[in-house]
Amino acid sequence: MSVHTHTKNTKTLFYYYILPWLKNVHEIFSLVFPVLGAVPKPENVRMNSVNLKNILEWELAPLPYENVTFTAQSMSYTGVFEDVCKNIVLRQCDFSHLAKYGDHTLRIWMETEGGHSDWVNVTFHPVEDTVIGPPNLQVKPVSSSLHVHFSFPKIENEPETWTLKDYYGSWEYKVLYWKRGTSQKLEMVTPFESDMLPDLDPRTTYCLQAQGLVPALNKSGLWSQPICETTADDGKTPVWVIAVMLLASLVAVLLVVLCSFSVLWYLYRQARYVFFPGYSLPKLLKEVGRALLCSDNGKCRLGSALELRGNRSSSPLVSKFLVGRKHVYPLLCCSLPSAQHSALHTLSAR
Repeated sequence: MSVHTHTKNTKTLFYYYILPWLKNVHEIFSLVFPVLGAVPKPENVRMNSVNLKNILEWELAPLPYENVTFTAQSMSYTGVFEDVCKNIVLRQCDFSHLAKYGDHTLRIWMETEGGHSDWVNVTFHPVEDTVIGPPNLQVKPVSSSLHVHFSFPKIENEPETWTLKDYYGSWEYKVLYWKRGTSQKLEMVTPFESDMLPDLDPRTTYCLQAQGLVPALNKSGLWSQPICETTADDGKTPVWVIAVMLLASLVAVLLVVLCSFSVLWYLYRQARYVFFPGYSLPKLLKEVGRALLCSDNGKCRLGSALELRGNRSSSPLVSKFLVGRKHVYPLLCCSLPSAQHSALHTLSAR
């Protein structure tokens, strides 16, 4: 066999047998790796940032091998990439330490026992790209209105007094509120951290929710969950309450007057009894007194027996005591005037 014939057979074998086999092997590897011999890159790389809590997340298609790790980096101001998460198995990395202003370049790759993938780059601006979460609401009834206080959670790696509002030049709160059980909603926009909801009815339950707004960036945040609160009285007392209170006051005043009058009357009678004691002559002495005959000039004398007998008003008891007049005089002398004393004294001397 000549050299030419051997060379021809070798070419035929390569083109018809070996080359198709190699093509099949290349297609098989191409199904597993985008480029022959390369590790696939992480997919759907994205920044999930809410209230400047920055979490880089990614996904990865199933691979025919294990021991897969990831490394995430951020570019410093000097242009050098620095590791933030190195050789991790989780599919997320926390970048909350980044400065809040300016653009940041982030990148991530996947590593296996056979090598690593290409870098996947992501550009992120924290203040502009973060999602403004819902504010925290504290609602308290004040008369016929509701007082609302807005607040945000603390920002990581920043002073305790700083909130999301401090990173934006302009800030407002948008509030929607409505009567519970109705669909008509009212709207209020305020730049303050505390405000009052106007035009509310007393003793009525209202529901409200709020969101943060950044007018300078035309940026709005997420809505908070609805909170319901009941308003208090408007400070105006109902007419029936006023009537009841007035009636009760009149009754109380009347009772006080009656009690005061009773006390004063009792004190008056006690004082009169102590300082001006009253007395009453026995009935017998009153009858004897009427037996005395007094003239118009004030002189009194004891009537004769005939006069006493003629005085039918004199009782037999008086006549009996006049006979024993010596016993009557001592009793009368203490209670009769001086003229009558003289008459009785004359009577007793006889």
